Amino acid sequence: MTVGLADAFRYTLFGFMNSKKAGNNTRSDRVERGAVATLQLKNAASDVLDMSHGKESGVMGKLNEVSGGIKTARNGSKIFDTLCKGVNFASKLVNPILVIAGIHRAYKAEDKKSAAIKESGAVLTMFGAEWLYKSFFGLGKHSAKYNNFAVTRNSASALKTFVTTNKFLSKLPSAGVLGLIKSVGFIATSCTAFYLGGKAGKYIADRTTAKEYERHHHFKPLNQRVFSSEA
Repeated sequence: MTVGLADAFRYTLFGFMNSKKAGNNTRSDRVERGAVATLQLKNAASDVLDMSHGKESGVMGKLNEVSGGIKTARNGSKIFDTLCKGVNFASKLVNPILVIAGIHRAYKAEDKKSAAIKESGAVLTMFGAEWLYKSFFGLGKHSAKYNNFAVTRNSASALKTFVTTNKFLSKLPSAGVLGLIKSVGFIATSCTAFYLGGKAGKYIADRTTAKEYERHHHFKPLNQRVFSSEA
């Protein structure tokens, strides 16, 4: 397993997570989550096809044939090529669609201001944590920054030594195992940041806009109050 395959693993797991959310009829953002799931699974498939480039045997060889067939079809049909370009462009819109999903949830909420604060906290914290994680561990197009610090550099070296000397893990490509660990860490970071950001947003909303909402919607003018006839 290579780092590229770990990226495909990350997209696949996120895709299935969002597919599950899209199938939840109680969610107001089912359409957006379905779109995100589709695009994430498409990204995973694209990564696998890219990794198969030049391979001539086994599963990767068959995938290379598929990739070559797609390229040939694109060269032979402007309509198909345009469609592929559109899909590739859409696959870059995962984060904007997640933002739209948050806006939709806030719009559907009874207390829209409070929901907007909670959704903003969750989404912004998640994006920030993901960016920091990618920058620190060198995922995607980022260059790893953990080598700049002795503690993290030594920890990474110790982990690599463990992987290469472990009875079971040593049978697998060390770069692939480490890449998979990075991907699992990224998923955990993203989900945890979203949860904590939502909690922080709710904490702020409960002490500001939620109180205002309660006063506005539950206070009745004197002439609308119902008084008991009993003393």
